[in-house]
Amino acid sequence: AVTFVGNISGLANVDKSEIMGAEVDVQWAPADGWMVQLGVALLDTEIKEWMAIDRDLSAWPTIVRKDVSGGELAMSPHMQFNGQIARQWAVGDSKVMDLAVDYSYTDSTTGGSQPSDATEAYHVANLRFGYGSDDGQWRVLLWGRNITDEYYYPAAYLGGNGPWIRANGMPRTWGVSLDYKIGAY
Repeated sequence: AVTFVGNISGLANVDKSEIMGAEVDVQWAPADGWMVQLGVALLDTEIKEWMAIDRDLSAWPTIVRKDVSGGELAMSPHMQFNGQIARQWAVGDSKVMDLAVDYSYTDSTTGGSQPSDATEAYHVANLRFGYGSDDGQWRVLLWGRNITDEYYYPAAYLGGNGPWIRANGMPRTWGVSLDYKIGAY
């Protein structure tokens, strides 16, 4: 964990922790041209032993520590889920179209030894429409990311000199992409 005392920071390791988790990823093609993907990750963390720096009570050169044993590790959501449904079909002699929608969910976090670093649960949905050659040489994609315009931040921490920093997720974004393979493919 990065620990700040005023504008001085240091990297500190948790002395002892326990991490247990599981992941499952399933892919299923229910019919020709269809693909369904689902994934889930479960995580349970516990700090077994750590005297962390209390950044609220510490001021250089005085360092105050607090026992955070029994707490959770920072940036460790209990559950994450993702899924995608995609469909591709032939158009004419040598072209294909595809449509896909995907969704992801990330559970809240506690912030570890610093409750102010906690993050809220969030979900993001994306979609994509493509048209291209059936041999994969070229493809045009129209896409939308975070189509519900969810405001979220996957990370938060207190930076040097006291600013609270959150890494915000991308807002709703629309775009066009062109893929073209040059040479042997």
